[in-house]
Amino acid sequence: MEKETYNLMFGVRVQDEYKTNESTFHVINKVNKRNCRIWGLENPDAAQEVERYSPKINVWRTLSHDTVIAPFFFAETSVTANIYLDKLQIYAIPQMQHLQLTVILQQDGASLHWCTDVRAFLDTTFPNRWIRRGGPIALPSISPDVTLLNFFFWGYVKVYSRQIRDVEDLRASITAAIATVSKEMLQRPWLELAYRLDILRPRGSALIF
Repeated sequence: MEKETYNLMFGVRVQDEYKTNESTFHVINKVNKRNCRIWGLENPDAAQEVERYSPKINVWRTLSHDTVIAPFFFAETSVTANIYLDKLQIYAIPQMQHLQLTVILQQDGASLHWCTDVRAFLDTTFPNRWIRRGGPIALPSISPDVTLLNFFFWGYVKVYSRQIRDVEDLRASITAAIATVSKEMLQRPWLELAYRLDILRPRGSALIF
């Protein structure tokens, strides 16, 4: 019960957690299925036609209760484990240096997080204080229901109110949308996350509809 392990640890010092996640934004408004999982009792038999190889941007973001770290836009259209590790070492971790003795870092189940070098770096930087599949605090690979950025943040940012022209316009729209997310706005999602974990604990982390 990996998720149960995560549940028990989560409630201890949630104020010290940093939620991190990446998402892909497409010019054609295509939804990134890795950040959006819809569970149902029946197959909806629905399909959506999309353009293959459409222009896109990969964005990394972290959320915490009281610290703001600006989003990171990857220059590459495909993010490898080495690129992700560089981002951690050069951009993300230096902004958390003063918090490293207390902060708990959460990642999701992306394959690039599973790289040996990435895990070794996190083991050194956050010993026994990072959450992920295969990490010291275990989390299943597909758990958007208990991943704050997936069940709230990316969905909010991806509400396209107009047609996007190109990649630069997309980046500007993402930046503007993220800037509207305040600490006050995040209070309810944090409470919702705690509520979801409270439901999972007595049920042994089973799938709940």
